[in-house]
Amino acid sequence: VRGLQEVGVIESVDMFCDLIQRGWHHRLMKTPNPMLFKKGPGSLKFWQALVLLWSIGLQEKVQHPFNDKMKAVAGKAFSKAPGIKAFPRSIEKADDYMVKREMKGHNEK
Repeated sequence: VRGLQEVGVIESVDMFCDLIQRGWHHRLMKTPNPMLFKKGPGSLKFWQALVLLWSIGLQEKVQHPFNDKMKAVAGKAFSKAPGIKAFPRSIEKADDYMVKREMKGHNEK
């Protein structure tokens, strides 16, 4: 939870409860998806969703400073980095990756 707070994804106990109980985040998820967290911390989907939310929050936090630094170095050759992939698309891509590589558990790479 602290990691999600540090990157600005979770700002309150209520937000964390909405996330875990309803599978909903007011800013990062357009619709609730309670199945993400239904099976609890023993499920891969639970951790996959939390890590993706943390990753999106981290990307949001560094996006503008990164673009500014790159523009300072590259000048007109750099317009800006592509946007941050939305959570629904990120979770879909993570699922596709696991299916394509026939991955089933936490210990697989």
